Amino acid sequence: MPPGGPGRRTRFLLFGGVGVLVAGLVAGLLVWHGGPDSKEPVAKRDLRPFRQAVAALADSPGLRYQDSGTAPMRRDVTVTASGSRFGTVDYGSSALAQEVLHIGGRTFTRHQKTESGTGSDEDTSDKWTAEDDGAGVTTAMVEHMPAPPDLATQLSKALDKLEGTPAPTGSAQPPAVHGTPALAVDTSAGRLLVTAKKPHRVLRLASYGPSGSAGASDGSAQSASLRSRTVTAQGDEEDEDPSESPEVTDGPLEGGDSEGLDLAPVAEDAVDPMFDTLEKQTKELKNATDSGITLALSSGGTVKCSSGGCTAKNSFAGTITTSAKSRLVSGKVTAVMTASFSIDGKAAGRCTSPQSSFSVSGTTVSGSLSCSDPGAGPTFASVETQKKNEARARSRASGGRMVQYRIPYRADTLINAYALATTEVRKLVAKVRQERDDVGCTVRSGSASGAGARTDGVTERAGVLRAAVLAGHHTYAWAGFETGKAKCPDAKATSAADTITGRAADGKVRKSSNYHPHFGDERVAEILKSPDAVYLSQGGRGTLIFRKGEDIVVTKGPGAGVGDVITGYGPSGKKGPSGAEALGGSPDDPGPPVTHEDIVNGRIPDTKGGFMPPARRIR
Repeated sequence: MPPGGPGRRTRFLLFGGVGVLVAGLVAGLLVWHGGPDSKEPVAKRDLRPFRQAVAALADSPGLRYQDSGTAPMRRDVTVTASGSRFGTVDYGSSALAQEVLHIGGRTFTRHQKTESGTGSDEDTSDKWTAEDDGAGVTTAMVEHMPAPPDLATQLSKALDKLEGTPAPTGSAQPPAVHGTPALAVDTSAGRLLVTAKKPHRVLRLASYGPSGSAGASDGSAQSASLRSRTVTAQGDEEDEDPSESPEVTDGPLEGGDSEGLDLAPVAEDAVDPMFDTLEKQTKELKNATDSGITLALSSGGTVKCSSGGCTAKNSFAGTITTSAKSRLVSGKVTAVMTASFSIDGKAAGRCTSPQSSFSVSGTTVSGSLSCSDPGAGPTFASVETQKKNEARARSRASGGRMVQYRIPYRADTLINAYALATTEVRKLVAKVRQERDDVGCTVRSGSASGAGARTDGVTERAGVLRAAVLAGHHTYAWAGFETGKAKCPDAKATSAADTITGRAADGKVRKSSNYHPHFGDERVAEILKSPDAVYLSQGGRGTLIFRKGEDIVVTKGPGAGVGDVITGYGPSGKKGPSGAEALGGSPDDPGPPVTHEDIVNGRIPDTKGGFMPPARRIR
């Protein structure tokens, strides 16, 4: 009679397979699973290659996403570490293809230029148009193509769910992505494929088909035996159903329409071209329009011309949609008027008013604009001379009586509402340049984003495995590894962060007089001693923000009391009264997740109804 008692037969549920796992099938640790009398050893899943690839991803200055499925819509988008995005969306027809740009929390689109240079009118195809926050292209870019550190956090959490689970049984054709040999593992975020050879890097994240298999565009990423929807090996009753098919329940593919995403961390030699493209397109936003703003010029404008040139002035009124109003900076509409002058039917030049900003009242806006063109003066003088000569000739012909003459002139005016003022565009360009400079200054340390590094099932202290991972990944991890730049401006804050982390590792955490974290002291210490990233806020003297997963701890920055913990919040804690007041909901609700993009773009709500200042990653 088999062990486990009369009338009972024990079997193992190992990812859809029934039977005893043979220890020699896969590499890993041997552990004991099953019923109380089970003696069969079970090899544990080896997640180290995937964790190392995710660690490198967390430190990448950029990541290129490309749709890998067979759907007609193809997206090719590059995302920087701070969450700026640019690329193309092809809907299966070149006439519908769009360029997309997301920067400063706003998304812009324009028709993609064709290689032949034909297509849409140049005046419209070259101009960016602001998109609504709820537009499909905005949602796809922001929610389903996260910045490298945030994708690393999501993938790390998905890998955490597989920690300690048995390795898959059986064998399958080794997967490959575009000819690159790969390793694959099924997670709650989809099938994750990384390079088989070291240094490991991410290659693809694929969704699961109706049968539970993850398709591949090159037909070679087959790993049926690697399914991991069932993540435990346990003794069970004979009549229980075997493992379910895997499905995507979180991560960038969840709720999206992509069959899969090819992932290419930006290599060192591609960092400058990435920022060159982003800066060029950002500068072009000076002419970006917003379809949610409608302006109309009045019919009572004035125009005056003389030998000194022509001047046009006109008033306008307009309306603005609620969504367009939410996109405004400082609650003002930026408008420009262009006037084309003609004198006696002859073109006499044109002028454009300086960009001016006008306050919005409710959903309406009004104001006046004017511009001048001194270059129209010579045309006026020429026509005036001609008219005078004609009048003199008529006067002589009529015996010297007075003859009047007129010089007709007009101005055809056009008003445009721009999505961004010139000063706002300059700030965005400066942001791009700052991020480019920060790539060479940021020295990354800590654990793989969202989880401690593990070797053979043992959680190592954060910096131990991380150092080895980065040493083999500097080409993909970050571009400034050997830039030879001068001392970076955040050296003082970086040194302070290292001291705080070291103290926390020794069990010492200093608290400020207004210490008020939204979770326990144990979580505060855990975040400080092994953060995924550390940031220096740009407001005032600057605070230090330590992030682990989607939780943060905020301490005082360089100066008196440096390192004293002020607060901490995230899903591990509760909103509390201040959080509920700022975000709504109940004080007992879990705190909202805090992402890398939230921190660097200044999107963390404060208790005063505003937002914490943007922060720069220093570790």
